[in-house]
Amino acid sequence: MATVVFEHGLGILPGERVELPKEEVDRRRARQLAQLAQENAAEAAFQARCAEVDKIWVPILWNELQQENAKRRPGPKARADFAKWQAFAARRAWPDLEAPPQAIMDFLVDEFEHGSEHVSKLVRNLSIVFRAVGMPDATDDNLIHAFVKRFRADEAAEKKGN
Repeated sequence: MATVVFEHGLGILPGERVELPKEEVDRRRARQLAQLAQENAAEAAFQARCAEVDKIWVPILWNELQQENAKRRPGPKARADFAKWQAFAARRAWPDLEAPPQAIMDFLVDEFEHGSEHVSKLVRNLSIVFRAVGMPDATDDNLIHAFVKRFRADEAAEKKGN
């Protein structure tokens, strides 16, 4: 009976030697390939159905889709604020579209001196652009919300104190 030998380890560390009958290895591979083929077929069927829905409904809903797109299209101020964020991220060699909330937070702290209203508008405009390009909205995070809330409260308390 033919066997297949697998030796696995962690780099330079010695590994464990495993011998399996060739028939067992072939059965496992066939099972994995069948499962993968089934998953691929399901994904292809799903994508085909999505394409059918688009083909049917987009022409019917064309006017409404144009109105929705116009509402979500970033305006000049949102694009300018996003360009400011992109420049900030580029100076640090950070991603701009797939940014984590902590990177956005660092950017907002850098803009802190312009006041809470400015920072709130930045958050709103960045959110508009992230959503418009179909990326996860890095501003929709508890860290960002808490920062803006605290900044507004501190600014209000400072104004009352003066």
